[in-house]
Amino acid sequence: MGDSSTPQLDFLCVGPQRTATSWLDRALRQHPQIALPAVVKETFFLDRLFERGWEWYWKEFFSTTAEPAGCRGEIAPTVFDHPQAPARLLRHNPKARIIVCVRDPVKRSLSLYQHYHATSRVGDDFSAALQRRPEILDASRYRQHIERWVAEFGAERVLLVPHSAVDADPLGTVNAIYAFLQLPPVEALPEEVRDRYGAAVVPRVRWLAMLANRTARLLRALGLHSIANAGKALGLKALLMDGGRGGPPQVAAEHQDELRRTLQQESEFSEALSLQGVVTAAQVAPLLAAGQHRSTHG
Repeated sequence: MGDSSTPQLDFLCVGPQRTATSWLDRALRQHPQIALPAVVKETFFLDRLFERGWEWYWKEFFSTTAEPAGCRGEIAPTVFDHPQAPARLLRHNPKARIIVCVRDPVKRSLSLYQHYHATSRVGDDFSAALQRRPEILDASRYRQHIERWVAEFGAERVLLVPHSAVDADPLGTVNAIYAFLQLPPVEALPEEVRDRYGAAVVPRVRWLAMLANRTARLLRALGLHSIANAGKALGLKALLMDGGRGGPPQVAAEHQDELRRTLQQESEFSEALSLQGVVTAAQVAPLLAAGQHRSTHG
């Protein structure tokens, strides 16, 4: 684990978004030997705030966290497809373990689009949304980005967690992650961890939800995470984001068909991984290699 004189992250869940990472954050916080950022789920340090430096990171997010008996980590779903994130993490945290969550890529992309639409970051035009927020599609290219993390940290230190495993056996999935982190298992999960995760929401008032989202992002960029989170704790997020009419936006059939064609190989990888359960990248190296071979020669 990390050296006590120089703080290090022992693990990082790199997402991507809309793959049950919020659920995983709640689950891992139940373990007495895990320390996660004290005031937020996502720090956005490795992708948006890296210029502030590691000293700032530790002071901002871990200074009020008790020294763990096991390990420190973070759930950072926006860094999965960030081109510089693996090398940035490796330079300061060479022994970190990486967790990747894998969901059906088409469902993940559609879910992220709906999430961005609910927070007014994209409009009704799906094609325009892909241009404005390329991670809607790009972060579903699992094999490409898994290989980048493997290249930096090694296949044995990258754990793949299928969405289907979370659905079928949440306790077993969490304990498999604890085993990967060399921590003891737990016997049960509290009710709040067993709850539904990742449900799509529709804002009551779109412009007000957009304003609230931008304000929260600004507060976090200024390092005022506690103020940003105070509104959530008071229930403002639920008040603004739950209760809209009509359900999440529906993507036209032709766009969904195009997504399926574009992500066909990623869908095959996701389906094959679901049959394997929670495994390291080393255990499914043939799946990753087969996908690369098809991409090169297909």
